[in-house]
Amino acid sequence: MQEDVVFVDNLRKLGYEKLTPIQKLAIPIILKGNNTLIIAPTGYGKTEAAIIPIFYRIFASRPQEISTLYITPLKALNRDLESRLKRLGEAFGISIKTRHGDTTPKERKEIVEKPPDVLITTPESLQYIILNEFYRKYFANLRWIIVDELQEMLDEKRGYELSVVLQRLKRVIKGTPQIIGISATIGNIELAKKYLDINGNVEVVKIDVTKEMELKLLIPRP
Repeated sequence: MQEDVVFVDNLRKLGYEKLTPIQKLAIPIILKGNNTLIIAPTGYGKTEAAIIPIFYRIFASRPQEISTLYITPLKALNRDLESRLKRLGEAFGISIKTRHGDTTPKERKEIVEKPPDVLITTPESLQYIILNEFYRKYFANLRWIIVDELQEMLDEKRGYELSVVLQRLKRVIKGTPQIIGISATIGNIELAKKYLDINGNVEVVKIDVTKEMELKLLIPRP
C-alpha cells in the first residue's frame, strides 16, 4: 500500500532506521487491535512502541478528531511528551494538544476551535473535562486510549481513580476502544488489568534488559 511506503519513509527521515526490541514486539500486536501492556525499562522506546502503530492507523484512515487519548499521571511530564509526539506527528499531519490544570484559556480555546488528533491529559483533568459536552461529543468516537507511567497509578487510591474515570469514559464511547498501558515495571498484571478496566484479553509485551555501563579507568601518566 502507498500509505505503508510513505509512512516508513517518513519514519526513516526522522531517524527511526531501526526499531528497539520492545518496539519490534509491541508494534505488530497493537496493529492487530489487541489491548496491550508494554513493560520495559526507561530509555527503550516504550512511548514510540505505543504511538507509532496508532499514528499509522490515523495516517491511513484519518478518523474523526480526538481519536486518541493519552493519559499520564503527572502534568509536569505532559509538555515534554507533547514536544516528542509533535515531532513525530508533524511528519504525518497528525496534531497533538495537551489539556490539564495548567492549560491556558488560549490553549483551551484552540482545542475547541481546532480539535487535535491526539489529546494528552491527566486522570484528574479527565475527571473534569469528561463532564464537558464538547469533549463528550468527541470522546464518543475514541478509538485508542494510552495510559503511560502505569506503575505510578497502581496504588490503591490512584488506581481506583483511574479505573473510575475509565469506566465513565467508556460509557460515553460508542464503540470499544483499544487500550494500551505503558510501564517500566508491573508486579501484578491482573491488578493492572483491573485498573485499566480491561475485561477481555490483554497482550503483555515485556522486555527485561539491564543496561550495560562502560566504566573507564583513567590512569594518569607518571
